[in-house]
Amino acid sequence: MTLVKKILILACINVYSVGATSIRTLVERGAVSIENKGLRLPKKGITSLDGLDGIPGIQLVEYLNLSDNLLKELPSGIFRKLGNLVILKLDNNEIKNLPPGIFDSLGNLVYLDLSHNKLSMLDQEIFSKTTKLQSIDLGYNKLSILPSEIFRQLRKLQYLHLENNKLVELPKLTNLAHLEMLNLKNNRFGKIDFNGADLKSLTKLYISGNPLQSGVKCSIFDPSSDVEIF
Repeated sequence: MTLVKKILILACINVYSVGATSIRTLVERGAVSIENKGLRLPKKGITSLDGLDGIPGIQLVEYLNLSDNLLKELPSGIFRKLGNLVILKLDNNEIKNLPPGIFDSLGNLVYLDLSHNKLSMLDQEIFSKTTKLQSIDLGYNKLSILPSEIFRQLRKLQYLHLENNKLVELPKLTNLAHLEMLNLKNNRFGKIDFNGADLKSLTKLYISGNPLQSGVKCSIFDPSSDVEIF
């Protein structure tokens, strides 16, 4: 290995080490500010949300961006002061699990992005209190199964991303009359059975990249349906 390569590697290690931090540390450095009811902290090397609920004015935040950090877990109750939050971006982290009730205080949440993490399972009640959700992105995780009733309270849901996981079976899709887009690409579905689902608003269905043996079984789609299947 040349001296130049060694210097470059050491430089990268040092930058990474300096970047790894908690929100409390960023606050102490004066690197955190709320602007237009938004808190934007992407690509800060954040490993811990410690200190989030102590930020002055946090209860007024409607937009929180924690994308592209190094988060592996979310402490229980960390969002308890964020009752006005509308948009939450947690994508591109290393989150492996979500504590039960982690989103219970987010009754006004409309958009949730958890894509590109390492989630392998979710609690059945994880979305039970976030009834205003219109968009959920769980794509690019390690989910192999979802609780059958996980989406039952989400009557306003319009967009659901489940692509690039390891799913072999769909949860129940009842009460999703406003769902417009469902992305199931690149999973492990041998069959997809929508019978009993309430998907009258669905216009786009993505199912490519699955080892389907018998296609899509669905009694709600008729010849006049506007559903596009990709």
